[in-house]
Amino acid sequence: MALTFHSGELDSLDVQYLVELHYAELRAISPPDACHVLPAVGLRDPSVTVWSARNDGELVGVVALKELAADHGEVKSMRAAPAALGRGVGRAMLRHIVGEAKARGYRRLSLETGNTEPFAAALRLYASEGFQPWGSFGNYHDTPFSSFLTVRLSLERALPCILARRLLAAAQPMRACGAKPPAAPRFSHGGHSVSGALGAWRYPAAFGRA
Repeated sequence: MALTFHSGELDSLDVQYLVELHYAELRAISPPDACHVLPAVGLRDPSVTVWSARNDGELVGVVALKELAADHGEVKSMRAAPAALGRGVGRAMLRHIVGEAKARGYRRLSLETGNTEPFAAALRLYASEGFQPWGSFGNYHDTPFSSFLTVRLSLERALPCILARRLLAAAQPMRACGAKPPAAPRFSHGGHSVSGALGAWRYPAAFGRA
């Protein structure tokens, strides 16, 4: 399965359906005082970026990244489509978010999730990707239901992506003045091809099951 990730698709009907399914299911299995899943309107906040994961155009998952601070991000609304469960989509989405967080220069990536049986597979996935138990963060409060996890990010492998973004940002004033900006560089980032700063990420099929 070769996945591509696309932002700006919240108005697509298939994305809306999966977001609403995720919201309804988490509301059904979480205590009201410990349910922090974002509704569709919450995903439109300027601090949140949502990606749809597609395989040959078919939607197989959605995932979001929320900026908490200049060096800290949060994983939100990660959900594989029902037909794509067990095909490595969750792991691919998580790795996409980690890569994006590094490219933004974050030093820490956190998440909040449940700790009951329905969340067991997700907790195993997070642990296998280096997330560790941590205290509450942001506006969250500790509850017996919640698990707070964090991974520290090394920026060494993300420096080419960060440089590419800064080069493209610097080119914008040049375009406004009619000058020809330099061509966007190509980098190999963690084994994934990145074209410029905003190129599409493509993941090979060889991901573990999640």
